[in-house]
Amino acid sequence: MACGIVSTTLAALMGRGGRGLSWGVAAFHGVASLLLLVWIVLGDYLALVPLAFAALMIGLMCTPRVRGFYLS
Repeated sequence: MACGIVSTTLAALMGRGGRGLSWGVAAFHGVASLLLLVWIVLGDYLALVPLAFAALMIGLMCTPRVRGFYLS
């Protein structure tokens, strides 16, 4: 539940840009990925779906165009 609230809040703020928000999104999805990996190791293979989303978000946040938007 808390993960969904944080994710929704970050998504709502992403249009504003900002260096801290960029790092916040990457850090949040990094922590979420670690938690999802633990769930997968424990046998919850459906956690692969949100893990793929988190990995995609981290990858997109590292592209030059996105970094240019948030760091300007």
